[in-house]
Amino acid sequence: MDRFLKRVVHREDAIKAWFGAKDIGAIHSAIQSLLVALPEDEIFEGFVSGFSRMFEYCGNNPSVIAVDFSWYYAGRPTGEALAYGYEEFKTKGTLSKTDLGPKDIPGVEIKSEPGDMAAEYFAAIPVHRALNEWTKLKPEIDKLLADNENYGDAILLLDEIVNLWNYRIAVNAVTHAAQSLGVASSARQRLAWVVMTPHERNSVAIFTLKQ
Repeated sequence: MDRFLKRVVHREDAIKAWFGAKDIGAIHSAIQSLLVALPEDEIFEGFVSGFSRMFEYCGNNPSVIAVDFSWYYAGRPTGEALAYGYEEFKTKGTLSKTDLGPKDIPGVEIKSEPGDMAAEYFAAIPVHRALNEWTKLKPEIDKLLADNENYGDAILLLDEIVNLWNYRIAVNAVTHAAQSLGVASSARQRLAWVVMTPHERNSVAIFTLKQ
């Protein structure tokens, strides 16, 4: 299993166990039902399309060595995650241990330091499809959790479940796009890292060409 995908799966499994231990597993099941009902194949193709545009752009613009897909979400409908290209991006891909929620749940955020931005808005991926469906369900979940002592952590983790769903699709989609385009063997491609970053959070690595 891809190491970035493994991080996502470990966090997903730990979050599910946390909800079960707090006797609010039904809440976890509700959001899983929402995600299962989404047109995953269609959304996956949207991610592949966005990543393909990214690889093509970076192949023609070798100054871009890292791409960050970033988006803003504050509990209201949002849009796609937009691509920002960087000329420098310092990271070893190690975990930062800064993820929201209980600290005993394994994380996915990494230590990183972006340098100068070289380009922006040259690609996009549809993270909003899942987030906007969650936004519709959230008021109902808020009511169910209103008097629960675990409300704060539960709401943070429910947002995170949706992000993790997007990360999982992203890891698979970016790998598919890279293989289809022969990115690893391309002499033009200097892209070293692809990450995703929710607003005001640390980045999550989904792809690297660094060994």
